[in-house]
Amino acid sequence: KKINKLLEYQDEINNYCDDLCDGVYVTKSRILIVKSGFNSYKEILLDNITSCKESTIHETVGDRIIDIPAITITTSDNKSIRIPSSDKLVNLLKMNNDNKEGKLIKSSIINDYYRFDDYQQGFIDLELFNKKNCSLWIDSDVDVSYVEKVALVIKKLTKKDIQDAIESTLWFYNNELLEYGYSNDSSIPLKLEKEDVLDYLKLEEIYIRKVNNNSLCYIIYFHTDMEIEHGISWMFKDNNVVYVGVGSDETLDDVNSKYNFAKGYHSEVLLTNEDYQKIDRK
Repeated sequence: KKINKLLEYQDEINNYCDDLCDGVYVTKSRILIVKSGFNSYKEILLDNITSCKESTIHETVGDRIIDIPAITITTSDNKSIRIPSSDKLVNLLKMNNDNKEGKLIKSSIINDYYRFDDYQQGFIDLELFNKKNCSLWIDSDVDVSYVEKVALVIKKLTKKDIQDAIESTLWFYNNELLEYGYSNDSSIPLKLEKEDVLDYLKLEEIYIRKVNNNSLCYIIYFHTDMEIEHGISWMFKDNNVVYVGVGSDETLDDVNSKYNFAKGYHSEVLLTNEDYQKIDRK
């Protein structure tokens, strides 16, 4: 019966989180610790966590005992559990603690929408990018009606709306090949086709920005092997892409940069067979 109940959370596991370690999963609302063999599991609701502190777990490696970074979590029923730490877990616990201090904003468009002293945050599902609970980050002084208007535009994006951004991303990738060469360990093919670009972009989060005119402005940020260190950002004003390039949440200042590959701001970068032959392969 317990395992049947665990299957109810499979969508949360598949669509929101990564494995923190063997048998430990974190979704937006709970920590799941699955015992070896999947014969039982422990569930900890984030809302029930009253405190957490850094600790260590002793692990035997060969003849040595090493300390693994961990977090000791105490729940509202005064029970404690220690699990291996990770950046994702720390961030989720911090976010959960922040949410308890923020002001909840009721919205039919944005989930778990909170305003804090320095920022606002909420979550939306985006079918276009196959992403559930994508984080929205907004400056604290932006009014709710504007945020909801932009969020609705984002939720309704279609493949047609992002074709210019996809093509510009291909130009960015081709330029990276010319500048830095091609890694044989890359998950991305040397000759990337436009129709395959989305397969190599992992949506991470979205920043909603308020500009001086009446345009609806937002920045979509992706993790990608095209730019491992900084990722890639697309910035839109209304449904027009005005920036494609190295990832940033401050790209309003980067529109006129020579490193902006958005159509209308940069010439196309297309490679010939001869160009591919000259690219350094590492």
